Amino acid sequence: MTAPVATLSHLDGGVLDRVLGAVLVLDLDADYWERQGAMMALLRSDHPRGEEIVRLWLDRAVATQTSDGRLCYGATTNLSFGAFRVMDVAIMRQFVRTASVSAYFAHPLVMLYERTGEDRWLTAAERQVEAMLAGPRTSEGFLLMNGAAPEIWIDELYPVCGVLARLGRVRARRELTDEAYRHLLLAYRRLLDAGEGLLRHVWLERPNSFPESTFWSRGNGWFLCAAAEVLAEAPEHPDAPAVREMLAGVLDSYLRLQDDTGFFHDFLDDPGTPLEASGTLMFAYAVGLAAEHDQYLPAAVRALDAVAGIVPADGTIGRTVLPPGGPGVPLGSMVLGQSFFLLAAHHLRDATGIPLTG
Repeated sequence: MTAPVATLSHLDGGVLDRVLGAVLVLDLDADYWERQGAMMALLRSDHPRGEEIVRLWLDRAVATQTSDGRLCYGATTNLSFGAFRVMDVAIMRQFVRTASVSAYFAHPLVMLYERTGEDRWLTAAERQVEAMLAGPRTSEGFLLMNGAAPEIWIDELYPVCGVLARLGRVRARRELTDEAYRHLLLAYRRLLDAGEGLLRHVWLERPNSFPESTFWSRGNGWFLCAAAEVLAEAPEHPDAPAVREMLAGVLDSYLRLQDDTGFFHDFLDDPGTPLEASGTLMFAYAVGLAAEHDQYLPAAVRALDAVAGIVPADGTIGRTVLPPGGPGVPLGSMVLGQSFFLLAAHHLRDATGIPLTG
């Protein structure tokens, strides 16, 4: 079957403006971890209120940084979405948040420091990173997101790796960049299914097992985005060739599983699961950022355009699996979808030259 021509036709009619508008009016304290991508997109955009809004959000995150360095009240997260309660999912019942969870806010802080030169943003980011690095680890050195068990959650790669690589560059601290690459390599080795070329959701060190073993679309998306961001920050690192090869392998596996609609399924290899927006957008963003992988650009444009086609008048993005992902978790609407929509649109515009007419 011939793949459809890659276009961004659904961005006509102000879709991008609607998504931006929905982000700009977000409640100050709600959904904080989900908007890392939105802050990064606003700081990379030419929106006249972009920096103003990011300053407002990050001012609150810093003002509520805890004594041990965790940003934004220690990064408590939404525990319910309407009638759905996150803690009712079995894998979450003994979940103990570590400082890795609040690291989502550190990357935009470093970006704002680079934009403004104001030391307070960098100081807050470094406090958060040091709190994270002092946290518990697996025996191989992977920082734990769940302090209750020696596990590798694929979710953790995105908030941890990008800021380590960026802060390593800004502060000329090679050990931070090394940590970023180390986490990508460790997660890939422990979570990869070599036959499928995709990564599983959660690996438990003792006993060696997968408490949640699906090829979750957003989970693999976390890996794609983290790898692309680390490579963008430190492309000459000795481990960069290995990570480029890993990234290309997972992108290849994604490509063969893309639905004709442009979406990817919630479980990538299971067409019986819903077509899902966040993993679809993460694929698009990672391809747009990792420009050397331009053979994937048509599929990435199709992915972004597919999600653009479901954006309603209020600019929210539904068809997004709720936390923590995995079996039995419903779809809903999350700020996360808007965040990665904006990032994907920004980078695909730069990578393809296709104008965004929203």
